[in-house]
Amino acid sequence: MMSGVAIERTVPPVPPSGRRLDAGAFLFSDLAADLVRDPSRRTSSQSCTGEFMSLTTSRRLVFESAGERDLLMILDVDYRTVELTTQPERFRVHNGRRWTTYVPDVFAASLHGERCFFQVKPGARFAADPTLKGRIDAIEEESALRGAVHRLCPREGLRVGHRLRNARWIHAAATAIDPIEARLVHSILRGFNSPCRLGELRQGGLDTRLRNCLLGLVGHREAAIALAAPIDDELEVFW
Repeated sequence: MMSGVAIERTVPPVPPSGRRLDAGAFLFSDLAADLVRDPSRRTSSQSCTGEFMSLTTSRRLVFESAGERDLLMILDVDYRTVELTTQPERFRVHNGRRWTTYVPDVFAASLHGERCFFQVKPGARFAADPTLKGRIDAIEEESALRGAVHRLCPREGLRVGHRLRNARWIHAAATAIDPIEARLVHSILRGFNSPCRLGELRQGGLDTRLRNCLLGLVGHREAAIALAAPIDDELEVFW
């Protein structure tokens, strides 16, 4: 979560002293042509399908709801994400009466080794059916067999705080990086030690235009920030 732009894609090192940015947030052939299920066949008036160009994987990911799109946006620009896909596979699970199937919405893995399958729905849907039609225990067991956890992700929770707004900002900036501006940003960063507050970088010449470029570089893993923090002068930038 600027296709084909020749920017070196590197993962920033883990911050000094093992410090992890926004640590608890993570676990909460073309994929578009190899789907577990075809979203074009969804006929519900409530459905919202589309394609999302991932910065992490440089591949198109198909989403089936606005909630899935929001989750993809957040995970795609999180510096910890190293693997991201939608509709990753079809589980065969038992609901206590019969065998049935289940397809997680999103799978993500982080550079710290976390692996998670996500199911995204409105919170009211989870409240009405917290067991996912009696399958939740079997789904969690299947996830564990794959070295992962399974997380129910209420759509409303994705829109609380700064994380989604920041992710949208970063993703938009990452698709419009100017190479000359990127060189200026790197030049300013070389004059400081990592991490550094955004206010200090601003005093060093990082104006509004270059700040947006810096956020674009965050999307391409050339810098990192805590997604849950407001983008202001106190925000720490790692590179």
